[in-house]
Amino acid sequence: MSDIFISYARSTEADARRIAEALASAGYQVWRDDQLPAHRPYGDVIEERLSAARAVLVLWSADAIRSQWVRAEADVARQARKLVQVTLDGLLPPMPFNQVHCLNLADWSGDAEVWRHLCASLDALITPLAESAAQPAPARDAAPRRAPPRLSLVVLPFVNLSGGPEQDYFADGVTESLTTDISRLNGSFVIARNTAFTFKDKAMNATEIGEALNVRYVLEGSVQRGGERLRLSVQLIDAASGANIWTDRFDKPVTDLFDMQDEIVTRLARALGVQLVAAEARRAEAAPDVDSMDVYFMGQAAVNGGFGPAEAVRARALFHRALALDPNNVDALAALALYDPSSISQALNPESQEVSYSLSEGRAKTAISLAPNHALAHLALGQIYSFTDRPQLALAEFRRAIELDRNLAHAHAGFAVLRMYTGHAEELEQHVQEALRLSPHDHQAYLWHQIVGMAHLCLGRDAEAEAPLRRCLEINRDYGVPLLYLAVSLWGQGRTAEARAAIQDALAINPGFSVTMLKSIRKSTNPTYVSQLARVLQTLEEAGLPHG
Repeated sequence: MSDIFISYARSTEADARRIAEALASAGYQVWRDDQLPAHRPYGDVIEERLSAARAVLVLWSADAIRSQWVRAEADVARQARKLVQVTLDGLLPPMPFNQVHCLNLADWSGDAEVWRHLCASLDALITPLAESAAQPAPARDAAPRRAPPRLSLVVLPFVNLSGGPEQDYFADGVTESLTTDISRLNGSFVIARNTAFTFKDKAMNATEIGEALNVRYVLEGSVQRGGERLRLSVQLIDAASGANIWTDRFDKPVTDLFDMQDEIVTRLARALGVQLVAAEARRAEAAPDVDSMDVYFMGQAAVNGGFGPAEAVRARALFHRALALDPNNVDALAALALYDPSSISQALNPESQEVSYSLSEGRAKTAISLAPNHALAHLALGQIYSFTDRPQLALAEFRRAIELDRNLAHAHAGFAVLRMYTGHAEELEQHVQEALRLSPHDHQAYLWHQIVGMAHLCLGRDAEAEAPLRRCLEINRDYGVPLLYLAVSLWGQGRTAEARAAIQDALAINPGFSVTMLKSIRKSTNPTYVSQLARVLQTLEEAGLPHG
């Protein structure tokens, strides 16, 4: 019998044939319905082949979503825990299949990284789990074993240390939700929950599981309830060495378990994404040869380390190097489109604004054309629209980014800046609080506190602006812009000597600061905001900031 049963809609037969041929060339035994015998009932053969296959590959498309045959075959596979699914046109699977990770083959040309992810997922199902850690792969895998894909991970079922059934449901819910959320990380390959749950209660260590599933990382976790408190612990393990890369713990009072699950998973997914990028960057730095994605991870790790002047220069250089190696590296395109305008707003980018904004807009649009569902590319385009006084376009892009990644804290921060630029600074703080809820230790959280401080200044609340601006400086002392806004706050409180000292401290960080420069990076023409900004700039000039 075949290893893989392929389910698809008739309108995508050409795609199904191409994928089947590629899989067969890689050594898999594949069956699809063009091999139906003429002497047997169609339904009997389908049922027999579906049952016998070790993996069922469902090719989702608009027509497949409407097909009762495809849905039925996918449901059989889901219940048998052997479902692997891809989308051919970018549409996500229907319920309940949208709870299982779906790879995007919409732009596949035969050599994309997503194809390696697909093969790794199929291997995890086709190779018997009990045998995979103890004996060689089947004969068809006589070729050298594929290296684990970058950012490849399995989230093992969290262990319930309390024993109560309610915590069992909670532990399983955290595992499933975390698997779904991490799979949204750009470039990640996350083993489907059905496969991950086959390792529940198995006496295998992380190295053995990593080898069985051909993944680089294993995430383990536990849940324990004591009285009215719930403790959740996690550890990320390097599957090759068995070494712990990162650990974290949540200790919270028990309230609504569903709300707790959502909060914990959201924060874990964000923190884990940062740790995985850092781990990939360390691998790349130690490698004798690096490719475009290796260099991209090094750049992203520099950004995650704190976006000060030195990090900005290093990150931009690495993203440019990644694009030199591969001009179609979508992640590098989106990163440059996102961080170049951000560098301008923080006075860290030496290029002219018009040139930089134009280049960034082009990169963001190219990234979206290559990967329409790339959340960071939509975030980047929204930020560019926001900075260049196109608020309605910015709003649409921020909304699209959140549709694609509900945990994208930076998109909520984008909403906050947009509210200020459109003259609604009083409505800004709720968006910042949502960003901080999603990512309380974010590498750009200092900017979010600055946004709140600036909103208070816009509204004439100079004294209230001091606390968030000082919090911004506590997080990132290498960033000079909040010192300027702090000077406005102090001047408004009559603390003129402190205000002048704050301006001198800012100029020591960036001698290029001036009233003209600050005005130039705030492009909004909204009359309310223009009037509010004018007061801030006038105060800065009175306090001693050069006009420029």
